[in-house]
Amino acid sequence: MQDKGKRIIEILKEELKLYDSLESLVNEQEKRIERVDIEGLLKIISKKQVILSEQDRLNEELESMQTGLSSLIESSKNEKASILNLFSEDIREEIKLLVESIRSKISKILEMEDRSRKKLSEEVERVKKALRSVREGKKLVAGYYGNVGVPEPRFIDRRK
Repeated sequence: MQDKGKRIIEILKEELKLYDSLESLVNEQEKRIERVDIEGLLKIISKKQVILSEQDRLNEELESMQTGLSSLIESSKNEKASILNLFSEDIREEIKLLVESIRSKISKILEMEDRSRKKLSEEVERVKKALRSVREGKKLVAGYYGNVGVPEPRFIDRRK
């Protein structure tokens, strides 16, 4: 049973490292948005996808372990116990600390992501305004000079 507890701790530590990497990528993402570096932003998003895939793999492993441990709890007809109660006190405490660190990190990352989304939507709105301005400018030029963009044909073939 202690081996499973140690494996859970290893998984949680790996997940915390992934969240640290994700946090630095989200921080870099904010900088790329501010610099309007779309190519760099796409590279960061690609790196984030790799990290999220790895987190999914770790979560699947945790869920399969939880299913196995849940069957142990159900088979022993004692009181309804938490899965954590199957482990020793030191393992339980370490798991609780790691889970709390992960929750804190997730909260921080979500705040950063929210700021990034706001900055990105502001930038998209700025580009839309610039495009509208260009369209309006083209209309003004066309109105002033006539239909400059479409040349009239010089020769008309009337043979049939």
